[in-house]
Amino acid sequence: MADNREKVDSRKLYEDQKLLDILEQRSLQQDQSYREIYKKSHILQKQSQFQDDKIVKQSELDDLLGRIKKVEKLRQESKSYTWKDPQYYHAFIRKNLDLASNLTMETICLLVCYPFNTIKTRVQAKHPLEDISFFTKNNVSKYPLYRGIGQGMLGTFIGVTMNNAAYRWINIEMMKNQFVSNLSTFQKQLMCFCFADLLAAPFRLPFEVRKIYLQMNSGEISFNKYMNGMRSVLLPCLLRDLTYRIGFNTVFQLCLHGQNYAQMYSNNDPYQRQLIQRHIDRAIPNQSDYNKRITGMILGSLFAILISNPFDLAITRLVSQQYPKYDGFFHCLKTVIREEKWPKLFFSGYWARSVYYMISGSIVFNFYDTFRGMIEEAYQY
Repeated sequence: MADNREKVDSRKLYEDQKLLDILEQRSLQQDQSYREIYKKSHILQKQSQFQDDKIVKQSELDDLLGRIKKVEKLRQESKSYTWKDPQYYHAFIRKNLDLASNLTMETICLLVCYPFNTIKTRVQAKHPLEDISFFTKNNVSKYPLYRGIGQGMLGTFIGVTMNNAAYRWINIEMMKNQFVSNLSTFQKQLMCFCFADLLAAPFRLPFEVRKIYLQMNSGEISFNKYMNGMRSVLLPCLLRDLTYRIGFNTVFQLCLHGQNYAQMYSNNDPYQRQLIQRHIDRAIPNQSDYNKRITGMILGSLFAILISNPFDLAITRLVSQQYPKYDGFFHCLKTVIREEKWPKLFFSGYWARSVYYMISGSIVFNFYDTFRGMIEEAYQY
């Protein structure tokens, strides 16, 4: 009986071992088949990606060539006229459609929102302990809120013109750089905007300094004081424009594509991350993105104003001081923190700047495309 049981057990063990071998062999075959399918699928994906890239690059090249031909045609037309001919300005507007649209919209925004800029300047310039800006002595609060708007309009005109020219030039130069070509569309645009803002700021600064003098009713200003004021606020002016641009564009981009960025950075597959990045770069704003865009505009403005407000406060204090209390930008920040505490840096004039940018941003956000389309249709661009 014991021998029979051992034989039965050995047979069962043999059959079980044979069954395990068969299952393991099938598992290996399935795994090999799965790997081949995955490899084939990966190759097909790479092929489709290459074909898509080829189509996109060809379409981008055709679009670029079309724009170059159009610009060359407009340039030849503008050269055939003199500045006395009405056709010269017609060709100039057709050639600089974005510049004309930006100048018009910025002028409208300045006319509507300028009182809030004056309120911001006077709130920031007023010291709670001493009349350093002669706010009380000069009866600044009794003067109209539109005082200095002429300098503001000149600064806007020069700043927008230089910013537009610098952006176009930097964009062309970046297209020639191999390193920049590997960056995302958002990174390229942000770099172009930042460099354009930095190049345009020194040209806009003289008018901004003069505007602050007029808003504070500072009277006659000597040339030396005027030059010293511009020299002392050049650095905070550059930092203010740079921090505002980075803060606004970053928050606006996150509001538009925050979910895609979360998926991209949570995914460990580099190919999938590349696909998501390509989707973000090729995304075209549509009507369904209106809520995201308006939310991005509001949150981006509030955040950018907050982080750039210390530099704006330093500009106002350095320009409006009637006797040498602040020796420079960093000394101004230290003195404000010591005498008025650090919240003064971030929240002095914050609400006035917020209202200014909210109203102007809403005007541009809702009417810029419509206005640009009207000009394009009128001049048959």
